[in-house]
Amino acid sequence: MKVVFTNHARERMEQRIISEELVLETVQTPDRTYLEDDGDTKFIRRVYRGNIHVVCKPLPEEDKWLVKSVWFRPTNAFQRPTHRAGTAAPRQSQAARGEWGTAFLFLILVILALVLYFLVTR
Repeated sequence: MKVVFTNHARERMEQRIISEELVLETVQTPDRTYLEDDGDTKFIRRVYRGNIHVVCKPLPEEDKWLVKSVWFRPTNAFQRPTHRAGTAAPRQSQAARGEWGTAFLFLILVILALVLYFLVTR
């Protein structure tokens, strides 16, 4: 079957940095499919650190799937995937990853240890 995209789906793919190739793979060879109450079909495919979800409306008279929306869901709600071809790119800030917070706390600990050392040795 041929796959066509709504403007909404294209916008979401661009926002979420999900390639057309990955969407096509998800529709053609999904790991899971669900028939929704409104007749749409949700295709889910496991990718690096999560799942790609693609909601399509079947157009049997035209032998097509109309892609309505696309998103990435990490397997762990606190992580975003690292970038790999065809997957969503990382969107975490440095603070969300904890890099700056951990380095700052370590620096404070070192300074306190030095101050304590100088106070005790005097």
